[in-house]
Amino acid sequence: MLRRVAAAASVLVALMALGSTPVGAQMSAVAVTGAGALDAVACPGPESCVAVGVGNLAATQTDGSWDVASLPLPADAATAFQVTTLTSIACPTSNWCVAAGSYDTEAGVQHVSGLFETEADGSWEATSTAGLIPESVVCPVVNGCVAIETNGPGGTPIVATQSGGAWQTAPISLPGDASPGLSDNVSGLACPSNGSCVAVGSYENAAGNTYPMVVTEVSGTWQGTPVAPPAGSDSGALTAVSCPAAGSCTAIGSYQGGLGFAVAGSAATWTDAEELPNPPETSAQPDLSPKAISCSGTTSCTVVGTYNDARDDGCSGMLECQRAMFEIESGTSWQAFDAPTPSDANTLPQSSLSGIACGSPDSCVGVGTYSSSGTSSALTVAITQIPVTRISGQDAIGTSIAVSQAEFPTAGSAKAVVLARSDFFSDALAGGPLAAALGGPLLITPGASESSSLDPRVLSEIQRVLPSGGTVYLLGGSLALDPSIDTTLQSLGYMTERIGGVNEFATAVDIANQLGNPATIFEATGLNFADALSAVPAAIQAHGAILLTNGPTQAPETSAYLAAHPSITRYAIGGPLAAAGADPSAIAVYGQDQYDTSAAVATTFFPSATVFGAATGIDFPDALSGGVFMGEPATTGPMLLVDPSGPLPASIARYLSSAAASLTGGYLFGGRLAVGDDVLAELEETG
Repeated sequence: MLRRVAAAASVLVALMALGSTPVGAQMSAVAVTGAGALDAVACPGPESCVAVGVGNLAATQTDGSWDVASLPLPADAATAFQVTTLTSIACPTSNWCVAAGSYDTEAGVQHVSGLFETEADGSWEATSTAGLIPESVVCPVVNGCVAIETNGPGGTPIVATQSGGAWQTAPISLPGDASPGLSDNVSGLACPSNGSCVAVGSYENAAGNTYPMVVTEVSGTWQGTPVAPPAGSDSGALTAVSCPAAGSCTAIGSYQGGLGFAVAGSAATWTDAEELPNPPETSAQPDLSPKAISCSGTTSCTVVGTYNDARDDGCSGMLECQRAMFEIESGTSWQAFDAPTPSDANTLPQSSLSGIACGSPDSCVGVGTYSSSGTSSALTVAITQIPVTRISGQDAIGTSIAVSQAEFPTAGSAKAVVLARSDFFSDALAGGPLAAALGGPLLITPGASESSSLDPRVLSEIQRVLPSGGTVYLLGGSLALDPSIDTTLQSLGYMTERIGGVNEFATAVDIANQLGNPATIFEATGLNFADALSAVPAAIQAHGAILLTNGPTQAPETSAYLAAHPSITRYAIGGPLAAAGADPSAIAVYGQDQYDTSAAVATTFFPSATVFGAATGIDFPDALSGGVFMGEPATTGPMLLVDPSGPLPASIARYLSSAAASLTGGYLFGGRLAVGDDVLAELEETG
């Protein structure tokens, strides 16, 4: 067993939001004296964690601050040159924890005994286990724990189960092609429920190679099963596993060439191994070593470990080349980052993260070490990820219905409905502020050129959300939405009102008149949709209306409205080739393209947003309905336009970085074909 001598050092807490090295990171270091290196952490709740490592100490986090307390040792603990190493901790509740490891006894030099430290209501008690030196412990319930040890009797891995305060051990049966040797080990354990456990490690196969394996219990027998590393490799090892639910696990490890990989599954059924990405600026010899994993869902995991960085290529000695890293899984993609180190870290940080725990799906804490002034100091990194909720349907119409259901979850709670065509944008661009002012959703249905009838799904949603006798406002004339739609709705007891001028410019003016006397006007080109979509939440927040320009030329209908309201505040959303060119006297808000313009609108009107919305910038329906949602009081925030696949536009990433301190969540409108999971993951990590 590897042991490290404790060094008097400080625990440093780095609080950060995720990003690329990392974008929008917030980091602060807090010294807590008297602690050594940290190896493991458990977080029974947000900002409530307990970390252990070298030394009989526990570092406890409460509401962001850390305190260190000495733990008791058994009566036979050595009094001189005592080395205690706690390698694992489990806290099934906020007031009950078990830490596992080893300590030196008085029996002789380098005589080591197993150790369990149990905390109940703030009081710790030490228990010696001479026949078991636990390397990992998991407790699905109080007083119901499972532990593993690599070097059991005869040098074989064993599993120990707690029963009535005593520990009962059982050997692990290696896979059929095993050739017992020094490579046999178990290093990771997860128990999503009592009696349902999975361990991971490696064994030496008949070819003499170290090969990954998982271990599961079947009828009281613990059986190892080979799990293939990534294609092209004939060796590797699994180091850690996390199972947020029974039958749903993710395991991590490394394989030949110093690369990392992950597999997902349970029992004997696992997916093909997936290579983990390397952090930015990884060395040509990455030596990626994933050490711990915590998953809050089947495709939502955080991994910590070490790697070699190209910035350290001049260093000497493998340990000096290591930097701490973490990897985030969201949806179907992984992204890797180098972990921050405090300002007093050496030029060559020699940092490592070896434990990770998530107190909530969006808040995790990693623990490890870093080098400072020639000494090794303990390090914890708190990783906060902004949750982004996807709201989508099978198509654009389905997404508008999904937005309506999220906006008005209670049947009959809408005061009106605004209906627009789904196949063209012009009439609908100004409709967002109207829907918000009326207290209803903006739904879309095929235009008259595509269908003469109302989409049956939309009709069902209208009947769900709007009580009989309510009014449905239809945007555009009979060439936009077929008159039969009016007839259908009226036959069902609804009132209908058409808002449609001779063109889209006139329709926007009619909507502004319907709003009464809006305090602010947002002008945007009517020749494209992106600028107006970005303006919708801002216009709703400002109790304003959206009027359309004929590109860089002012539309007569818009000009007449503005002339009749000379004192109204005007914003031109879009540059000189769009609304700013049509109204040079308006306050111009724009960027180089639709993405930059949406970021500029967000920066101008939502500098300290708590939530944000995002939708594809290459089509209009998702942002059309989503913009109304983002104008609601409980979800007020900008509508950011993104590409269907990553990376995020630089201006969008910069905005999210600048607003990271206030952001608590986001919404992505549209399905995976509209905006992929890779973009969703970046939105979570950048915010």
